[in-house]
Amino acid sequence: MVKEQTFAQLEKQFNKAVSEFEALGASSIRIEDWSPKETLAHFIHWMDYAARQIESISAGGQPERVSWTQEHMATVNAEAVAQYAQVPISEVGSQVRKAYEKLLKAAQALPSLDTPVAIRANGETLTARNRLDLAANHLLNHLKEYQAKAEGR
Repeated sequence: MVKEQTFAQLEKQFNKAVSEFEALGASSIRIEDWSPKETLAHFIHWMDYAARQIESISAGGQPERVSWTQEHMATVNAEAVAQYAQVPISEVGSQVRKAYEKLLKAAQALPSLDTPVAIRANGETLTARNRLDLAANHLLNHLKEYQAKAEGR
């Protein structure tokens, strides 16, 4: 039951945040050269990536060792943003929701949210719970940045 409550709470938080991003989408607010739409767009890639990591574990794979450089992450982010440049923010929001649903579905298939799914370069193990929390918290942190800027803080 706790697992289902966790998923329901995360999905509710996530969808609320995406809706708020969509509302900001028409604004000219930019954070580090990204609009709200571009920020949402980069989430599509990373959530899909996290879902694939978890699906690999469900299929009997081992936790992936990840050691991305800042340069690599910037390149991946730029490619993800470029892919959605001509797409309306409502569709980007829809795609982000689908990617998050895929991530939740992958995590639900695991016997435990505490199953390791990745290992960082520093040796830190990331569990499915960590991946879900990272996705939701990362989105919320970006949203807070945009809201603060919109309020002139």
